Amino acid sequence: GGRASASECKLLLRGSALLALFFQGQKRGTLTQRRLPLLLHALRRSLGGRRLRWCVGLALLLGERQLRYFNFAGRVMAKCLYDSVAKGSHHLLTVHFTRSLFKSVLGEPVSYNDFETDDPELFKAKVRFVLQNTINDAGLDLTFAEEHYDSKGQLLQTTPLIPGGDKIAVTDENKKRYLTLLARHRLGLVRQPHLSADRSPQLDAFAEGFYAVIPTGALENFDEHELELLLCGLPEIRASDLQTHVEYPRLANAQDMPLIQWFWQCVGNMGQAERARLLQFWTGSSQVPPAGFSAMAPKINIQLNHSPLSHLPVSHTCFNTLELPRYRSFQQLQQRLALA
Repeated sequence: GGRASASECKLLLRGSALLALFFQGQKRGTLTQRRLPLLLHALRRSLGGRRLRWCVGLALLLGERQLRYFNFAGRVMAKCLYDSVAKGSHHLLTVHFTRSLFKSVLGEPVSYNDFETDDPELFKAKVRFVLQNTINDAGLDLTFAEEHYDSKGQLLQTTPLIPGGDKIAVTDENKKRYLTLLARHRLGLVRQPHLSADRSPQLDAFAEGFYAVIPTGALENFDEHELELLLCGLPEIRASDLQTHVEYPRLANAQDMPLIQWFWQCVGNMGQAERARLLQFWTGSSQVPPAGFSAMAPKINIQLNHSPLSHLPVSHTCFNTLELPRYRSFQQLQQRLALA
């Protein structure tokens, strides 16, 4: 329910034109040679060149009648994957989808941890706070329901995450279940997240379009990170460019520290595939932003912690932060970084 905004109407109209172009190209057998680059450019422009985020509001706005747009997007993604793997084509996907969408395509359940990459604002403002604090001490008054507000902060509607959820309080004992249901609702687009068998019709349509091109079971040994690399390809990551744009909060003269020097020696020794996986672990995406590392927000950064030396590096993708224990040798850093 609800009226579409002007920008959303433009997206739907452009989707109609792209859908016609896609099937016309299929009939003529010219999609790869001439039309796929145009489709990808138009899809990227439709989304403002940003990382594509499937949000509950837009998905519900489209409704059942527009499921063909999700099916179409799944076919385009699959066509890119097929051409890049089977034909060695350079028409790799130029729109970066969220981790939760890749998981949905692979049939993997979404998790509240996926908020860190897919909805970092909500992760920082709510999810992490709920996880790190006790409900009573933090003065949180949460129920098993999702509240929807307009741009002025006025409550529009409340959606229970379980039957009668607006009357069931969130406690320390059940808060992880609450966050899991919230992830299924917001990231998985599931209307009744408490039902394990319930699925999003939008994502089902997307997956149906995808597997109309890619054989079912062909990706059963891949995870969401590997699927992104297959679709988007290996970026050109220059170690010197990355090093130039990394910041070191609360570290004076960081470039003179042996640990930091060892780190950049490790990165310099990596191939492009290893650098892509490092960037994916660090920021949530294996791809360099179109405007380069200087355009990343928050700024990509390295921090040190006081974890035991046996621990692996950790990342906080919503802050583009990589945390390193204070390893005592290059070999120790290199081994731990390879396992992270």
